[in-house]
Amino acid sequence: MGKFSSSPLSPQSPCCLEEGPLCKTAVPGPTPLPVPTPRRFAPAKGRLKRVKALADCKGDKARELTFSKGEVIVVTREEDEQNWVGFIEGDGTRTGVFPSNFVQPLQD
Repeated sequence: MGKFSSSPLSPQSPCCLEEGPLCKTAVPGPTPLPVPTPRRFAPAKGRLKRVKALADCKGDKARELTFSKGEVIVVTREEDEQNWVGFIEGDGTRTGVFPSNFVQPLQD
């Protein structure tokens, strides 16, 4: 069994996969795994998206968010293009799924 370092490869590493000015040895190593494509609807890390309600929306089920026109919603997840999850800004107890076509993004 071979030994593998848990640290990332550097240009000076003996397992460089490409030759370059900083890589003196091009020792064949294991083929790197492909990087998975990020989810299309995943929110950016760091800042959460804020949206403003364009109309009143009454959730029919317990997991659906009810909100009024003009309220600001913080988006925590995008399930798909039509359904997002979030909470009312300033009231973290009001949370749930809501239709994305009832809101518009706020420019921060």
